[in-house]
Amino acid sequence: MSARIDHVFCNSAWATRFDQASMKHLPTIQSDHCPLLISSNGFAPLSSINKPFRFQAAWMTHENFQEFIQSNWASNSPLIPALEALSNDLQQWNKEVFHNIFREKIF
Repeated sequence: MSARIDHVFCNSAWATRFDQASMKHLPTIQSDHCPLLISSNGFAPLSSINKPFRFQAAWMTHENFQEFIQSNWASNSPLIPALEALSNDLQQWNKEVFHNIFREKIF
């Protein structure tokens, strides 16, 4: 039976100084321990997504993939908004240009 620690400890001086602090559980990797990520000023809110983004390795076989990434990557934006925008662009590109590879498979 396993349990996950869902609390962190700090003293009152730290809690007063970092009143926006928050914690997230990170995925376990080759261990039975679940690492905790503590941010002293909280985490940027992420928009709710019905379906998580999944990168398809087959996209890299498309002749225009690298050009698409270069033209759609917002290099001057903060990382999270840039990734979110690229994710949306990739999902639209997948539908319009690359199509559904699972539908194309012949079993």
